[in-house]
Amino acid sequence: MAYEEDIVSKTKRLIQDYVDEHWSSTHSACYFSSIGVHLSRVAPETRAALPNGLGEFLRQNPVVRVVQFPGVTQKIAAIPLSVSVPEDVKALFLPSKSIAANSNRNVYLQEFWDAFIRPIEGTVRSIVIDDSNRITVHDSPTINQSGTVYQIEPQDLTPNVPNRSIADKVSATHSVIDAWLQKHSLDSTIFLRARARRQILSADNRLIQLLNAIEDLSEDDLARIRLPLDIVVKLASKK
Repeated sequence: MAYEEDIVSKTKRLIQDYVDEHWSSTHSACYFSSIGVHLSRVAPETRAALPNGLGEFLRQNPVVRVVQFPGVTQKIAAIPLSVSVPEDVKALFLPSKSIAANSNRNVYLQEFWDAFIRPIEGTVRSIVIDDSNRITVHDSPTINQSGTVYQIEPQDLTPNVPNRSIADKVSATHSVIDAWLQKHSLDSTIFLRARARRQILSADNRLIQLLNAIEDLSEDDLARIRLPLDIVVKLASKK
């Protein structure tokens, strides 16, 4: 019985944290399919808590608010309990353009991100980076680990402030990660999710190609070049 209760509690926490993070990043509802994939990836054992499906689990454990796209049974998603449902529910299924346009935050690997939120279980938490820049997180002393080890100390974690909004919590986590990376002189791109890392590298390559293309021009020709800032931004952000 205790084991079943632990699995249910873990499943509730993972769902709530994932939906909260999704909302903070996109200001849109998180589809059930995305939640299911997340649970299967980070904690396959949570399947035992969902014998009747995610919808029934959330009906019995309302840690998030379930919303459905009007007229489309298959489009069902979740939002944080703190978010009010607007008159036009469809608006919840569209990412906020202002958030997408203005957000320059890194999108970190979930395991790395969680390492700065979860209380440390045991004596120490370690981040191990192997020769291929793959990372693993350990809540126990690392023995015979192949790679470079960096420690996360209790003071490196996101401060637990009562009644803090989800947006403030996300900002605080970004701040402590920035401080930790600076303390260890580490490049943030090592810890980014694959898609975010590819976009950064792709943007860098486009700008490098542009610079390479004009570097052999004469000083007179270079003086004639006027490249508006918005064009540079487009080159850096174009997918």
